[in-house]
Amino acid sequence: SSLARRVAVLVGCAAVGLHVLQDGTMPAYVRAQVRWYSGAPPAGDLYSILGATPKTSDVELKKSYRKLALRWHPDKATPSQRDVHARAFEGISRAYAILTNSLERRIYDNLGDDGVQRWRDGDQTVHPDHMEGVFEKD
Repeated sequence: SSLARRVAVLVGCAAVGLHVLQDGTMPAYVRAQVRWYSGAPPAGDLYSILGATPKTSDVELKKSYRKLALRWHPDKATPSQRDVHARAFEGISRAYAILTNSLERRIYDNLGDDGVQRWRDGDQTVHPDHMEGVFEKD
């Protein structure tokens, strides 16, 4: 049943040290990690992939990245789980690369993944200097 599956996921999360709130819900970054455990590739907000927020410092991002990179490195996976770990590791590395680059982080915060990809593809209209004041109220 759906309830039995949810309880199994919550118990599994607690067993591997993932944060479960007292009311039985999970923060967004835990839900992202649960998707990885179930075999789905990492997806979603780059901050939630690293268990961070937009106010998280570079030092905290690095700590989170190192912990997740060690956990999800493909060389530490069993042969049957290597593909899942490789996709997760790729997502973790990508999130860390973007969020620790101050320019790309500003673009991501304003325009999301699409904006970062356009910037990387050479679209000069996506430069953060062009975004100053765009989202501010008069």
